[in-house]
Amino acid sequence: SPLITVVSPGRFDVAGLDSPWSTALGQTLAGNGVVTGPVAIVQGTITPGLEGVGTLSFSNNLSLAGYYVTTNLFRIGAAGNDKIYVAGDLTVSETVVVRVVPTGPVIPNGTYTLMKCGGTLTADLSNLALDHPAQTGTLTLGVNTVTKEIYLTVTGVASAANLTWLGDVSADWDMATANWRNGGAASLFTSGDNVTFNDTSSATNVNIAVDAGPAAVTVNATKDYVFDTTAGTGKITGTASLLKNNTGSLTLVTDNDYTGTTTILGGRVI
Repeated sequence: SPLITVVSPGRFDVAGLDSPWSTALGQTLAGNGVVTGPVAIVQGTITPGLEGVGTLSFSNNLSLAGYYVTTNLFRIGAAGNDKIYVAGDLTVSETVVVRVVPTGPVIPNGTYTLMKCGGTLTADLSNLALDHPAQTGTLTLGVNTVTKEIYLTVTGVASAANLTWLGDVSADWDMATANWRNGGAASLFTSGDNVTFNDTSSATNVNIAVDAGPAAVTVNATKDYVFDTTAGTGKITGTASLLKNNTGSLTLVTDNDYTGTTTILGGRVI
């Protein structure tokens, strides 16, 4: 099976095996239940939690060794984060990828425990490779063998800005062009910002050049807007919501996958 999901109060019992159990290449162990027996992961992925954040527990020892093959995927947000708890020893060797993704537009400032054990923690930063979607701020992993935890620290994430589209530099919605106004000041877009498209702009054919993760998108215009992407991959993503108001139309050519609500109070969305 490519996916094994252990749902609390369920248990995945591998204690009777002659050697520690491991995922296969391309296999994922997920959930918020308990794995009983020693586990030694050399390939595959561990994803704690279910739809929301949660903790996947191991009642014995867990070792991770992977040369970029073993990946641990954690979802992190203001309300909490996924965790791995090991009752016994936790050993990390070679290079293991730790991938963190936000439950909202960005991972907010804070310190988040990702893995913790009750026995001996054997690991250092040379054994860990951090992977995350692009966002503002600085994300760093840490290892504390005294408190027996591996953690993520996030600093420098600014509060969300309220931006209005002007498109006076170019038609590109990206993270490198000051096509927006924050109050009266030219501004760059950053994931997590609230963005508004209204009648102040003449650049109504908007090229979404990145995977844009705003907190909210408001199109309040009598003009007709088109969201397209010349790169073929740009889109609105993340937990964004979309509000359409006023008499103009909004044509969505991009293959968006945002998970927030879409509300149409006026005009048309095509």
